[in-house]
Amino acid sequence: MVKPNGACPEIFTNMNASCTCLDGVDDTVWEFRIRLEANENSTTAYSTSQSTSDTLEINAIQTLYVPETLQKLSIVGTSDSPLPIEFVPEYRNQAGHELPIARSLHLTSNLSTIEIAGIDMFTIVTDVSSFMPSSATSVTLRNCNITSFGFEFTAGMNNLTQLDLSGNNMASAYAGTGNSFSPIGAP
Repeated sequence: MVKPNGACPEIFTNMNASCTCLDGVDDTVWEFRIRLEANENSTTAYSTSQSTSDTLEINAIQTLYVPETLQKLSIVGTSDSPLPIEFVPEYRNQAGHELPIARSLHLTSNLSTIEIAGIDMFTIVTDVSSFMPSSATSVTLRNCNITSFGFEFTAGMNNLTQLDLSGNNMASAYAGTGNSFSPIGAP
């Protein structure tokens, strides 16, 4: 088992968690390149800091707390096929299907552009609601193993004007909550 790296607040370190500070994070654009963690059984401690230009090795993503100034969030898998990254609710024992990708600590959010590419999103788009923030106007879910959507996935996405589903194999037309979309690149 990997020992905690000591970079987290004490409450998380006591739970055997490790934290990595990302150097070079911008207040308006967060862009992450990810790949699957090479060896989950490794005993090598996680680094305490890493550049945002490096490829992050992960196996799960928990709800991200973002500054109110963030306008774009991009998470791109570096594999030829969609990565099986697990999305974890911020409160793991919380009932329901709500699983936001990002939240702001402030009442308002400027997060308008979200790009997720090369990550398997099949379960998320069929089983989850409130994944995208209501402030999103442009959403890209490229090469994400999407064949259809659940009825609640777009709940609250009233500002959406662009939806890019390129690189997916949509088996049927979307039948969601009645939001008006301008799909780009859908087969």
